[in-house]
Amino acid sequence: MATTYSTVWLARRVDGRLYPDWRQIGTATGRITASAPPVQQIPRGPHRQAIAAPPGRVLVRGDYRHLELRLLARIAGELVLYAAFELGEDPYLTVARQVLGLVGMDAATRQVGKTVTLGLCFGMSSVGLRREIGAQLGRVVEEEEAEGYREAFFVLYPRVRVWQQRLREERPREIWSAGGRRLIVEESAPDSVRFNTPVQAAADGLKRVLGLLWARRAECPGAVPILAAHDELVIEADQDQAEPATGWLRAAMIDGMKPLLDPIPVTVEISVGESWRLSERVG
Repeated sequence: MATTYSTVWLARRVDGRLYPDWRQIGTATGRITASAPPVQQIPRGPHRQAIAAPPGRVLVRGDYRHLELRLLARIAGELVLYAAFELGEDPYLTVARQVLGLVGMDAATRQVGKTVTLGLCFGMSSVGLRREIGAQLGRVVEEEEAEGYREAFFVLYPRVRVWQQRLREERPREIWSAGGRRLIVEESAPDSVRFNTPVQAAADGLKRVLGLLWARRAECPGAVPILAAHDELVIEADQDQAEPATGWLRAAMIDGMKPLLDPIPVTVEISVGESWRLSERVG
């Protein structure tokens, strides 16, 4: 880990900073990617402390909550998910309780629910489902048990099953993203490609957000975006401007993504700290 994310990068610093190569369309789904170095690949945890603000400055991170799942709710017309997001509920905990029968409310329980939810929504095989659930529960999950979980999931979210079945039967060669980008899919492509591409909201939405931050830069002078990673945006601002920078970032992230999700509400979690491994939650 130290070699991958620390010592190898030291030679790439300029004036104490890293300047990765950014590509606006770096993947087939249209997501922004970075290389030389690939800063987006730094895992959560201690290594993110290496991305830090200089003295007198702070980093403000905005992170979308359930982004792809919200877009899926809109595309599939899944009323159960609609209601959950309107009420501010966490679908991952709902799946953990109602599908897997878990009673905890902790981060580990939520992670199991997240694995099952995203896996089944976006094409995880039965073998993959058994492996992932077993690894997180720390026991062997039999095939019959995994199929029971699968069936319970689609009973809970029946319109997701209908949406998936339609794509399996139609096998469209053209897939359109939420922002109107077209992807040509090979006829032999796995179902997961057709399930994933339409819900890549971050691929289009984060570009809209960055455009808004530029257009509204006069509202928060001195604050600048430094990192786009998956469903997150990180900006750097003067320490005494953390509060207005938070409002500036939150507004752009909501306004930029809202047209892609409407009428599903957009939720952004904001945190502030001296490094990307942020700990002080402010909203």
